Amino acid sequence: MSHAKLFSPSKAEGWFACAGRAVLESGIPDKSSGYSDDGTARHDVCAVCLTPPESNARDWVDRATSNGVVYKADWVDEDQDYIDTVRAMAVGGVLFVEQKVDFRRFIECTDPDDGFGTGDAVILKPLVDDTYELVVIDRKTGYHEVAVERNKQLLLYALGAYDEHSLVYDIRRVRLVIHQRSAREWDCSVEDLLAFGKEARSRAITVINAVSMHGKVEQAEWERTFLNQHPSEDACRYCKAMATCPSMQSFVQSTVGADFEAMATGEAVIDPEKVNEPDKLPLQMSAAGLIEDWIKAVRAEVERRLLAGTDVPGWKLVLGKAGARAWRDAEVAEATLKSMRLKVEDMYDLKVISPTSAEKLTKAPEGAKPRIGKRQWASLQAHITRSDPKPSVAPEADKRDRYTPPNVADDFNAEADPASSLC
Repeated sequence: MSHAKLFSPSKAEGWFACAGRAVLESGIPDKSSGYSDDGTARHDVCAVCLTPPESNARDWVDRATSNGVVYKADWVDEDQDYIDTVRAMAVGGVLFVEQKVDFRRFIECTDPDDGFGTGDAVILKPLVDDTYELVVIDRKTGYHEVAVERNKQLLLYALGAYDEHSLVYDIRRVRLVIHQRSAREWDCSVEDLLAFGKEARSRAITVINAVSMHGKVEQAEWERTFLNQHPSEDACRYCKAMATCPSMQSFVQSTVGADFEAMATGEAVIDPEKVNEPDKLPLQMSAAGLIEDWIKAVRAEVERRLLAGTDVPGWKLVLGKAGARAWRDAEVAEATLKSMRLKVEDMYDLKVISPTSAEKLTKAPEGAKPRIGKRQWASLQAHITRSDPKPSVAPEADKRDRYTPPNVADDFNAEADPASSLC
C-alpha cells in the first residue's frame, strides 16, 4: 500500500497509539456525515470572517457556504466567540488564517503528499527583546470534548509553523489553543515542542515499518508488534477499522468474559453476581463507552458491506418502515385546503414559540432594533421553567461537582447525628 496520508494531524492520536492502523483502514472508504459537513461549513465561514475585508458570523446566516451547507443562526454565538478570540489574541501580532504547515522534516517523511496540515489560526505574538510567542489555534465543533494539553494534532501544527516562522522570528514560547464552545489553552517551551518532534519521528518510523512488514511476517506476530494492545476511546474512537480490528475484538472478549462464538450460539454464561462484583464494576464502566463505540462500528460495517453487495453470512438488508407522510408541495396543499373552506384552527398547527426561540428575538444585527427588548425579556423570564438536571455517571476527573442523591444525604446525616436515633 502507499505511504501517502499516513501522518494526518487530525488522526495523530490514532497513529501514535497504533502503528498498524493505516494497514487496517486501507480500502475502507471515508464516510461523510451531516455533522462533518456542518463543521466544514463553520470552519469556512470563520476563515472568511477573519480574512480582510473582515466580516462577522451573523452576516452568513441563511447563506450557502463553500460546501453547499446553509449557515444556521444557531451557530453564530459560538463561531463569533471564536472569531473574537482570534482577533483579540492577534492584536499587535501577525495572524495567518488557514495556514498550511509542513512538518515532514520532523518525522523524516519524504512523501510529497504527506506530513502536512492546516492550522485554523497561527499567530506570531511579540514578547520582549524582539522575541515571539507562537500561538496555534484550532476550532472544534464536535460533541466530544477535545483535550488541549499535549494535543498531538496541535503539536504537529506547531512543529510545522515553528519550522517555517523560526527562520524569521525568534520564537521562545508556544501556546496551543482549542476553541470548542469556548477557548482553552496550554503553554509549552520550544524545547518541549522539539522533544515532541523526536517522539513523533519515532512513532512515524514504526508506522512505516508496520506498512512495510505487513504480509511479510506471521499475521499474529504483526498484530502483536504493531497494533495497539490497549484500545481506548481517545485512540480508537475514529478508527475506520474498529469493527474488524483484532486487538479491539480481543479487548471486548476479555472484558465481557466470553468469546464471540459462545455469545452467538447462546452458550456464553454470564454470572450476574460476578458481573456486579464491586471491584470489577469500575473497570467495566471504564470500558463501556469504548465497547458501545465498537458495537456501533460493527453495525455500520455490516451495513456498509451489504449495501456494497458484499455477502455477510447470516445477515441481509431489509426495508424498514416507510417515512412519515409529507406534502409533496406544501404551498399547493395549503391552497387546496383553503379551497375546502376549512377553519384556521383546522388547517394549521399553532403553538407558542419556545423560550430559546424567544431569546433569539432579543438579539439583532448591529444598528437594528431587537424584536423583544430587555424589559420585555425580563418579564418573559418569569414565565419560564425547566426540569431539574438528571444525575448521570461520569469519571472522577470530570470537572463538574459531585452530586449526592437526597436520600443518600439524609441517610448520612441521620447516621452522623446520634440524637436522630432517639426520635
